[in-house]
Amino acid sequence: MKLLVVFSVLLLNGHISYPPSLVTAVEDEGRIKLPCMMRGKRCERAGVVDVDDPPFEQMSDISAKTDISDIEKVLTSKNLSNGLSLGENANLKMHPFIEAVEQDCSAEIKRCGNGKISPFYSTIACLEKLHTKGKLGDKCEASVFSRNAANPNEHIFSHDEDWEFPATLQTQSGETVFNGTFYYGLLNAPLFYSKPDQTPLTPVMFGYIPCRTQPAPRGLLFQHNGGPSAGLTSYVLPAGFYENIYDNYDFVMIDQRGMGLSAVFNYYGAQDLASWDIDTIAYFSGLFGQGGLYVNGDFAGPCYDVLQEYVDINEPQDYTDEDAMVQYLLKKQEATVKCSKVFDRRDDETGTEYNVLQYFGTQALSYDIEWLRMAFGFPKVSILGFSYGSRVAADYLSRFPQNVLRAAVSGVMAPDPNALSYAKKAAANTAEIFGFLQSRCNEAGEECMSNPFPKNSTDYFSGDANEALTELFRRSAPGSTFYAEKCGEGNSPVPLRFITAQLSYRLTSMIYSQGDFLNSAWPRAMLEIPALIFAMLQNPCLLKELFVYDSSVVNAIQVFYLIPALDMTGDANAKQVARFIATHAKDTYFSPGLVMFSLYAYSAFGWPQVSTPIAFSNPDVDVAIGQALYDQRTGMNMAQDFARNFPKSRMAVAPVSGHCVSASHGPEASDVIMRFLLFSKEFSNGVMTDMPPKPMPFEEVAADFVNGTNDNGLGYYLKRWKDETEAQDIVSMI
Repeated sequence: MKLLVVFSVLLLNGHISYPPSLVTAVEDEGRIKLPCMMRGKRCERAGVVDVDDPPFEQMSDISAKTDISDIEKVLTSKNLSNGLSLGENANLKMHPFIEAVEQDCSAEIKRCGNGKISPFYSTIACLEKLHTKGKLGDKCEASVFSRNAANPNEHIFSHDEDWEFPATLQTQSGETVFNGTFYYGLLNAPLFYSKPDQTPLTPVMFGYIPCRTQPAPRGLLFQHNGGPSAGLTSYVLPAGFYENIYDNYDFVMIDQRGMGLSAVFNYYGAQDLASWDIDTIAYFSGLFGQGGLYVNGDFAGPCYDVLQEYVDINEPQDYTDEDAMVQYLLKKQEATVKCSKVFDRRDDETGTEYNVLQYFGTQALSYDIEWLRMAFGFPKVSILGFSYGSRVAADYLSRFPQNVLRAAVSGVMAPDPNALSYAKKAAANTAEIFGFLQSRCNEAGEECMSNPFPKNSTDYFSGDANEALTELFRRSAPGSTFYAEKCGEGNSPVPLRFITAQLSYRLTSMIYSQGDFLNSAWPRAMLEIPALIFAMLQNPCLLKELFVYDSSVVNAIQVFYLIPALDMTGDANAKQVARFIATHAKDTYFSPGLVMFSLYAYSAFGWPQVSTPIAFSNPDVDVAIGQALYDQRTGMNMAQDFARNFPKSRMAVAPVSGHCVSASHGPEASDVIMRFLLFSKEFSNGVMTDMPPKPMPFEEVAADFVNGTNDNGLGYYLKRWKDETEAQDIVSMI
């Protein structure tokens, strides 16, 4: 048995590595033994996994080897199904920071109005104006404003030197671009963020790298990479900007409420990280990344007990079956309501009743950023948001515009507040991308339209790409018996949504699977997608074997799915939502986007919480939008809607497919918005970057995909499909 140390946070163009003295791990003949835990007890089976197998692949781009014994010590004594472990903090009280402000700034508060601190946010904004004018007394100045990331306000933010980890940041080529310290800390957040003078308190976990100079010259740079999901261990910045960031900003990330480490602290009552090493922190941040309320890996969630009876309730395989969808939605609502009741709380003194999940939306995240800003001495805030992170940015920019320096967003979600309307837009994005690829493929002619596989292939299909797609959809149409007849009576149909999910997800994954995939749409995608259609058409029973879809309703009860329901309006009854889904599912030309479509359509029914729609407009803030022209998740239509709501925004467009721009995908657009954000460098609105696109020769691309000549080609994936030990990995990829 020997000691190993392996921990890294992979970036699109770099990774963080931690020194050997910080983490230890035990390797036993190449395998790692994990405790199997359910409801606070060891399972009867011994959890043993290969080091490269899940759960480590679920850890937000983390590769780690660790002995989880410390985790077991922390959590074994806890009742893992007791819901939010607020303890005495379940009762309503004034936030301790407000008490300190009242005590130390009493004279100044009188100058701000009626001598009372309520409403809190208006009063604190007034005090901040007095601070900028140098008109605060010494006691108030020292207590409230003379703080920074190295000396945060102790009433708001808890940090311990045991939560500091030396970090070296390297590019993929091994170039060291940063040596410093990575910090973790707990925000003592008001659960009732709009009423912090009468609220329970809840811990929210932040990770941050303090600026080399304190206070940071340009304030706080907050990044959210989307999801919604935990974000402490996954962030993306172009390598060339790190030195500027750490010379000018406190760089901040978060595991938002109900996710990652915030979930661990919320649900299981863990009080500190003193006994946790960096591997343990990373493990839990990833494992609880989407806030599962039933289970997270081998750990029971808060609703594990109450959801047992619903484990065998599955989503209908046929989305066009309106009656089956109604029954599923009603059962889903029933399960969701039972889970929600686990989070009901009551203030002992006033009798006030409340539900904790009500306060987990994007509004709450914006206020948590604001409270961190107060803890760090009220610096200006810059925001970098990708995908769902663009919604976080939009809400904070709209809610606290006076505190914003600048913002940059990519993969922009539309400002549509209605869940069903947004669902339709999300699906339309994907359908439009396939339409574009189809037209370009036709334009390219036989090289793209014809079957690239050898004519002696099993079940060779002689038609062109359009005919192949029609046949593939026909086989999965409602009432089709193709797969039962071809592959055996015991085989159920392969749902159309599974087919289209493979097409749309492959469109995404091929872009990020290698460092240089900028030209994926020119013409990689135009050959990749037709080749994949022919591959699925000619391997029907293999495709059927791959369809192992865990659609239990309990897996849909996550904070990940709660947040869209909180952020949007448009609550509908089960019949309306079922008809909405069924109507669109019958349209095969619409269905390529059905997965994103159903995510938002489902949010319109089932959760008992009241909607808390985000704010989504401001005429004064400066925003840069970096947009992939053919983004299958958040298309140009969404980016343009965003721009209309923020009239001082400007957009850089990269002629690439895929979600969000980055240093390896639309690098010029990424560079433009980063320079705008960090250096205030202006650019022309609507500028087309990364021009002209540089297509690879068709012959080279075709050989790559069909023959599997490298580790990225479709042929390579087909070979792996036929290897039973690797088949499920492929399913997770697509």
